[in-house]
Amino acid sequence: MGYITLFAVQIKIYLMKKILLPLCITLLVYSCKNDTKINDSLVFNIDSTKISSIRFIDGFDVSFHPPINWEEVEADISERIVNSLKSQRAGNSKYIYKPSRIFLNKSTNSLLAVGKVETPDPEPGTNIKINDYIGIVTENFDQSISKRGSFIKDGITITQLLIQKQNLISFKLIFEIENTLYQFDYTAQKEYYKEELKSIESSMGTIKLITK
Repeated sequence: MGYITLFAVQIKIYLMKKILLPLCITLLVYSCKNDTKINDSLVFNIDSTKISSIRFIDGFDVSFHPPINWEEVEADISERIVNSLKSQRAGNSKYIYKPSRIFLNKSTNSLLAVGKVETPDPEPGTNIKINDYIGIVTENFDQSISKRGSFIKDGITITQLLIQKQNLISFKLIFEIENTLYQFDYTAQKEYYKEELKSIESSMGTIKLITK
């Protein structure tokens, strides 16, 4: 079982224990088959009634607004999930995805995970390569039905992956800022997808580079 699959299993266990929800979180299981096309500019129609207050995360170069009614999961859960997976990296994988914040809509089981992609033992002067990371994911999950595209938002080139697997639909946003790789995962059950789509799109549109 690969690292990403292990993460999905572990996060499911912790959330079920804490929140007692039958949440099947396979948002990290995806692939990309379509060619990437970069849109020079993509305008998001943000509905302010569909997003919550702005969030900042220590050590992050971006701010964002989670979808409305997607509440942040207790910090200790995220920390324990990451700690439990430190030794569960896939055999040849150089990368580990570490979520820093998790937001959950308890009524629909929709979920947003926000974090960074890291290397456990980086060599001096070595930077994480976004195309390398996406390539590894593609190879691991090439049987999934998905779409891939890229767009520029607030000066950031963002790769978007779409996966439809079983009863879940997931959007994955991956981007790089100053040699740091960030990842946002939005997941909704198919039965609630249309209901949540505007909230997800509005939240995506709020991702903004923090001016230093």
